[in-house]
Amino acid sequence: MNANRQTLWITLGVFTLLMGLLVWMSTTQLLRRQIKPVLDASQALRLLAPIDSALAKPPLRGQDEIADLIGNFNHLIEVVMQRDQALKDSEQRYRTLVEESPKALLVHRQGAILYVNPAAVTLFGAQTEDKLLGRQTSSLIHPDFVDSQAARMQRIVNGESQLDKAESRFLRLDGTPVEVEVQGTAIVYAGRDAIQVSIVDITERKKLEKKLLASEEKHRVLLDESGDPIFSFYPDGRYEYVNEVYAKTFGKTPEEFRGKTFWEIFPKDEADKRFHILSDIFKLNETKVYDIMVSSTTGERYMITTAKPIHNESGQVSSVVCISKDITERKMAEQAAHAASQAKSEFLANMSHEIRTPLNGVIGMVDILRETPLTPEQHRMLNTVHNSSEALLGILNDVLDFSKIEAGKLAVEQVPLHLRSVVEGVAQLLVSQPKSMTVQVSLFVSPELPEWILGDPSRMRQVLLNLLGNAIKFTAQKGQADALVSLEVESELLPDGQSAVQFRVIDNGIGISDQVMGKLFAPFTQADESTSRKYGGTGLGLSISKRLVELMRGRITARSQLGLGSEFTVELPLLAAEPQHASPALPDLTGVQVLVVTQSPLAKKIRCAYCNAAGALTHVVPDMPAAHAWLSQQAEPAGCVVLIDRFVTQPVNELGLPPQVSVVRMVQHGGREDPGEISVAARPLLYHPFLQAIALASGQAKAPQSLLTAAVSAGAAKGANEAAAAGVSPHLILLAEDNETNRDVLQEQLTLLGYACETAQDGVQALKLWRDGRHEGAHGRYALLLTDCQMPNLDGFGLTRAIRGEEAASTRLPIVAITGNAMQGAEQQCLTCGMDDYLTKPLRMKALAAMLNKWLAPASSVGDTPSSNQANAAPSAQ
Repeated sequence: MNANRQTLWITLGVFTLLMGLLVWMSTTQLLRRQIKPVLDASQALRLLAPIDSALAKPPLRGQDEIADLIGNFNHLIEVVMQRDQALKDSEQRYRTLVEESPKALLVHRQGAILYVNPAAVTLFGAQTEDKLLGRQTSSLIHPDFVDSQAARMQRIVNGESQLDKAESRFLRLDGTPVEVEVQGTAIVYAGRDAIQVSIVDITERKKLEKKLLASEEKHRVLLDESGDPIFSFYPDGRYEYVNEVYAKTFGKTPEEFRGKTFWEIFPKDEADKRFHILSDIFKLNETKVYDIMVSSTTGERYMITTAKPIHNESGQVSSVVCISKDITERKMAEQAAHAASQAKSEFLANMSHEIRTPLNGVIGMVDILRETPLTPEQHRMLNTVHNSSEALLGILNDVLDFSKIEAGKLAVEQVPLHLRSVVEGVAQLLVSQPKSMTVQVSLFVSPELPEWILGDPSRMRQVLLNLLGNAIKFTAQKGQADALVSLEVESELLPDGQSAVQFRVIDNGIGISDQVMGKLFAPFTQADESTSRKYGGTGLGLSISKRLVELMRGRITARSQLGLGSEFTVELPLLAAEPQHASPALPDLTGVQVLVVTQSPLAKKIRCAYCNAAGALTHVVPDMPAAHAWLSQQAEPAGCVVLIDRFVTQPVNELGLPPQVSVVRMVQHGGREDPGEISVAARPLLYHPFLQAIALASGQAKAPQSLLTAAVSAGAAKGANEAAAAGVSPHLILLAEDNETNRDVLQEQLTLLGYACETAQDGVQALKLWRDGRHEGAHGRYALLLTDCQMPNLDGFGLTRAIRGEEAASTRLPIVAITGNAMQGAEQQCLTCGMDDYLTKPLRMKALAAMLNKWLAPASSVGDTPSSNQANAAPSAQ
């Protein structure tokens, strides 16, 4: 029993021991399984200490609370790893920036250098960073700046995070000073507080600043010592700077100006004026030049001021610098010169009147005498007087034109003009003069040019008369048998693309040497000293022509070769104009065969161009045998016109041409024409007469009626005198003229033109006559008043104003001035006071007839009076 109980207890004890061992083993295994992840996590935390150690996450086992704990722990490890990598990247970037920074950077703690970047190594002249590490920063600072830098570093120690930039001076390792700009910043380096210092080398900048300061000082000295007033001011009108000269101008010192406004220095009106003028620079932002009159201690002074804006770093105008120049003396000289010019103009106007008045008597009487029966000897002497008076008038006109040009009072018109009429009129006028008899004058006006252009007909005519007249004069003097002068007018395209009309005057005369070409257009200059004595003239013609061409917006050029001839070219803007009246109808030569017999290339060019323009077909042969050969080859020569040149001297019926062929002979101007032949002047060849002759020869036109001569016959004059004496003229003219000679001349001219007149010796007498007769008839006794402008007691201007003030509008009296003043403005003065028109002395019969025809119905059919358009141009042509 006891043994069994003992065995039982032993068995129970063994069982309990085994169960305890089993429980212990189970518990130990369970604990070990539960604690293992925690141990792995703790091991991972230990691995976080070395920065570069690899971090492993504890494995997850199961899904209990321990597993959740391990999962959260692993997430924490991921965050830590990411932040650790970001920190490493940031440190790397910072190190890269520091290493590559152009600024020298060093880090020190308590003055001992812990780190330097490569730029610092270079700045201090060290071979490697080891030469700098461990050094005291004070050893790199210039003794003059050690204390100031120590005080700055102490501020960081005391808690400031960053210091402002400051200029200092450091030392390289070899002791060379270097100018620097430094800035200190508090940082943490290797886990402890430290100071980072950035250093910029400013040695070159400091040198440049010194140079700039020296330059500024130099310029300031120059400004202060300048002889011209100089000042600058701000946008609000405050003075920034004034130099000594500017201050002394107003009796002050520079210090009295600086910082003060215009209104503190000058009276309000003057200050407002200055500010208004100069403040524009701030708005316009550009340099301006002003003329300003200032009141100085020495009186009123004229200043020309150049105002230039000064810009700040943002590009805005911060101030304006003004440099003035005292031009008082120049202004006074200009005013004196203007007064002298005005006096000269008045003198020339008076001289024009005084010279033209007696010249009017000479030329007027000569014109009248030439219409009376005279002996050949009397004609010769009278022509001498006529030519001499014409030469005197030409000289007077040249001097007056030059004076008007010099005074800037000569203007040009821009009116429609018939180009061919102007050019052909110039040529016809010159070839009729005796000096042209030995010179062949050729004329060509391109049919391709517009008939009407804009320009000044009077000034264009004046230029062409001068150039063509010179060419004829200097070619005739050469005395050669083939003396030739040509005027060619064609269109031209200028280099800038503008269309122009080109006038070329070419001669084979005496030519001009290279030495005198440079002064050819200078006033009062002839080609050589003997030219004036040998050929005459004032030496003003080419100078006036050049100025006139320039006023017409053109240009004139010349080229020449001594002994061979000259060529003058004028180019004027080609501006087509609307026709002012219908031109003569151009003959239609369509289909007409024209055979041109000539050896002259110029004649070939002109004749073919004119014929082709009318529709004709042209052919050119050099001589009559060639003409016969060409005609023999034609199947039907009927209707063909042969143009024979003047070297073909046989009569037409001896030329042996087929009977169906018509002939037009080109003859010399003024040469004898054979009866029964159709002939036309070859030099100059006029467009419409030439084509009319071909049309007549080809049967395309009938023979024109004979033209009426413009000369007034003695019988007609006698009849006009009788009509005037009988008082039967429907147009009674009142003539006011104080000069007895001019009065007689005008009376004779009016009588020859078929008009009756009553005369008055001054404006007072003329006004009385008008008043006495103003109520006779519907329009008064007088149909027109011709009045001199300068008369005693009451001049023409006062007479006109008196009449205009008393007459009724319905009975307005036409008033035409007769003036000896050819200066610019005379016409406007006449029109302003109430006159209707004006004539310039000396009066020509043709100009007077045109003017009367313009304002009155023709008094008789005597004479060939011009149209009203010609009358308008007549005064300016005198």
